[in-house]
Amino acid sequence: MGHGIVGFVLTLISLIHASCASVISVIVIGIIIYHQYHNRLRREEKITLILSANIFFNIIAYAVLLASCNIHTLLGDIYEKNFDSSWCTFRGYLVTIACSGLYHAFAIQAFYRLCRIVYSNHRWVQFFWLYIIAIPVQLVGAFIAFCPLLIWHDIIYLPNEYYCFVPFTKIRGFLWLLLIAYGSPLLLLSLIYLRITIFIRQQPNNQTLIVNQRQQRDLAAIQRIFINVGLLLVCGTPCITLLMMYYITGIEHPLSYRITWAGPEVSMAILCIQMIFMTPQLKNLIIIKRRQNRVTTLDVHTSTKPLEFISIMGHGMVGFAVTLISRIHGSFATVISAIVLGIIIYHQYHNRLTREEKITLILSANIYFHMNIYIVVLISCNIQTLLGDIYEKNFDSSWCTFRGYLIAVLCCALFCAFVIQ
Repeated sequence: MGHGIVGFVLTLISLIHASCASVISVIVIGIIIYHQYHNRLRREEKITLILSANIFFNIIAYAVLLASCNIHTLLGDIYEKNFDSSWCTFRGYLVTIACSGLYHAFAIQAFYRLCRIVYSNHRWVQFFWLYIIAIPVQLVGAFIAFCPLLIWHDIIYLPNEYYCFVPFTKIRGFLWLLLIAYGSPLLLLSLIYLRITIFIRQQPNNQTLIVNQRQQRDLAAIQRIFINVGLLLVCGTPCITLLMMYYITGIEHPLSYRITWAGPEVSMAILCIQMIFMTPQLKNLIIIKRRQNRVTTLDVHTSTKPLEFISIMGHGMVGFAVTLISRIHGSFATVISAIVLGIIIYHQYHNRLTREEKITLILSANIYFHMNIYIVVLISCNIQTLLGDIYEKNFDSSWCTFRGYLIAVLCCALFCAFVIQ
């Protein structure tokens, strides 16, 4: 493989997360479409769901395009094929448009909140079809904005990555991409959030309780939008860091592009789940309705708890997301460890190795073995935490106590394995 096992694994992790993001987004869009046509929704709910569907649609487009690049990279690593073509260049162009479309979809959602809160007296800015029209207009604007990349011929084939994109060496094109795709939506979101915050703080304290509660809910919605975009931007930090390192040293890291795409693809998988819990309308459709059905079916011994999903779970969305992230990455670590163990065993029995090489591989296999068992036990804890958050089950048992004992033993054994090495 051109970039070794690390580059291959990074690309594989990116592909898996992009695939998960696509599947989740398709399911959520299907649910939204179903409820749009089978339920009588208020105008505000319709607009919110349409704008959420727009975000999930952009996630699908972005994730599918990146996944196709990942597949070409994996095939190129294994078979060293050349995928340079006019389609390759056009796909690189589409990736920039999808990236920009995703961030600007959040900006449109934030603009709707701005109109609802600050300009509530202007009815035309809350018109349903205004936002239906804004979605294709935003897409057409992205196509036009990134035309210079084609005119400047800045989208080229990257022979070590086996796909086409704007390389770090094309400074003008890459800075243009950062400005349009990242800079402008972030600036717009910051200004909208600032304007809404100032407006709410300037309101008199003698307003009715209902008005105050509604404004606080809208402000919280803007904060959630900002958090979602912040997640994508934070995951793009490695790209900015690598870019600055290249401009300072003049040396491009061999894994620059693989590290760059790993961040957004992992974050999109997390974002899909996070948006469900952070958008009240989606939460009502997917989570609360499911809980209502469960309460109706098992009505014999269940209490009528408020259908707010009790802060969604015991520790809220953040605790659920952290546990889910731990679960996903634990699974990856287990798979990678199992693959490495298999490779070590194969080479031990099929190659003639020196004594030093044998000892080194045996000690490495010992580390991966303990890591595998440790992670599997932790994953079982993550699964029970997620089930407990959703169904509020009690898993107390003698096995639970023994598993806690195993975690301490395996943690100690893993560190000792490094000491032995």
